[in-house]
Amino acid sequence: MNFHVLIDGAEFLSRSGGDPVVTGLDYDSRRVKPGYAFVAMKGDSTDGNRYIDQAILKGAVAVVTDSATERPRADVAWVQVPHGRRALARLSANFYRRPAERLAVTGITGTNGKTTTTFIVESIFKAAGRKSALVGTVEYHVAGQVLAAPHTTPEALELNQMFGRALGDGATETVMEVSSHALAQERVYGVPFDVAMFSNLTRDHLDFHGTFEEYFAAKKIMFSGCGTSAPRVSVLNTDDEYGRELVKFSAKQGSEVLTYGMEKGDIHARALEMSAAGNRFVLVTPSGEVEMFSPLIGRVNVYNVLAASAAGVARGISLGEVARGIAAMKRVPGRFESVVAGQPFS
Repeated sequence: MNFHVLIDGAEFLSRSGGDPVVTGLDYDSRRVKPGYAFVAMKGDSTDGNRYIDQAILKGAVAVVTDSATERPRADVAWVQVPHGRRALARLSANFYRRPAERLAVTGITGTNGKTTTTFIVESIFKAAGRKSALVGTVEYHVAGQVLAAPHTTPEALELNQMFGRALGDGATETVMEVSSHALAQERVYGVPFDVAMFSNLTRDHLDFHGTFEEYFAAKKIMFSGCGTSAPRVSVLNTDDEYGRELVKFSAKQGSEVLTYGMEKGDIHARALEMSAAGNRFVLVTPSGEVEMFSPLIGRVNVYNVLAASAAGVARGISLGEVARGIAAMKRVPGRFESVVAGQPFS
């Protein structure tokens, strides 16, 4: 891929040098190989611009930098950009031929419930006969492989790599956790979310965001569009006060709004029975009702099942397939798992 094609659509302040063929892309100078473009960007703990010369020594033929003080190097294509992570996102999408635009992406944000809900949504997709990828805190599921997850939401480069692999394996859907850190740092910039989900908001991550208001502002980014149009459907927990606030916000953005809650909302539970064996209830939706059983226990998992059911409805999956997918989801690794070891209690 020629460099001018790689940077298509990226915001930049200046450009110099030639138009080399680029054979790879990275933001970590240690992984750069001959023919690569190196994206030098400021991070939380270090500044990638310190490693530009190392990347060139390793064979980088192009440099994209967010530094106003670095000067172009000889014999290297050079672009200065205003936003390093936005540039990384655009270049990554271009290099892997914009895979997110060819997948239906369901994103889940909120303080609690993201991991379990993504696993349930994945199970619903499977019950509906749809191949999907999963990106989240515990692990990534891509092209039939289970991969370690160093970050809840990876950098744009790794994200587009996974999207590309999923597409190549025949996936049509992706479900992913979207952390407030990722939204604030624009790691998902350029990802068009078909369905955006909000679970709840409690006091957390203030070491990063500083204030609760900034924390909520980061969550709202996904519902206005991350460098894209707003999500087609916003799935919102209206038992949470911030979910209720997002109803008005999402409607103003032009999204279809689908609400859920324990006892009220477009999607809610009726005749709930909870036990150590699981949760049983009637799922009430705008298109009808279905009896539901989930092996996942506790009231918190009723919320997770409701959220996942709403996502399934938003993606056009039948209630019968939703119910089968939920019944098949017996455990989420490390999330409120039942332990049966012969003990006289649950």
